[in-house]
Amino acid sequence: MQRIWQAGSAIAAATLFGASAPSFLPHHEAALEAARGLNGNVFFEARITEVDGRAVGTVERVHLDSDGQVEALDIRWRAGWTTDPFTLTQPVDRLSYDRGANTLIADARLQVMRDWAAEDARDIARTSGLPVNRVGEGVLAGAELESASGTPLGRLVDVETDETGTIRALVTVQRSGNWFTARTTRHTWPAEHARWVASERVIRLSVDI
Repeated sequence: MQRIWQAGSAIAAATLFGASAPSFLPHHEAALEAARGLNGNVFFEARITEVDGRAVGTVERVHLDSDGQVEALDIRWRAGWTTDPFTLTQPVDRLSYDRGANTLIADARLQVMRDWAAEDARDIARTSGLPVNRVGEGVLAGAELESASGTPLGRLVDVETDETGTIRALVTVQRSGNWFTARTTRHTWPAEHARWVASERVIRLSVDI
């Protein structure tokens, strides 16, 4: 599986999702490192802010990959008493860490993340799942893929990503037949129709293809 994220690269990619160029006050970009691979306690002990430091977050849930490493976080965001808090699921690749300040920094501004959270809420209401890019490929590893009607489509064995690291396609393997006529079929499915259903630990297509 492709791993192209380096320290700070998630910050640079924020503009692809509608965020304007970030500023790092009081954090300096040179001090930032990738959040992936950090000790799990860091995610609970560190301060969490959005890129401008105007909102703070607290971890509500941790998503682990198949190796037991932190892959994504459900973060509850607050920006003072005058705005409603909201929860957003973000892969660790969308966060950077300032070790000197013990602070995790999201790669987008508050309003962008609020829009993402609203979009996620609509997806969950419509399909009961999150877009697969929200949780990251590590959480998805080995999951079963199902059609919108619940038909098994095979087990996930790989993902295809674009130059920004966004998941574009899911690759599954499906076995059929018996001992004498066993057959393995490999399929590639577009990720734009795929949703992660955490309660069932399956990936479900929102439309039949």
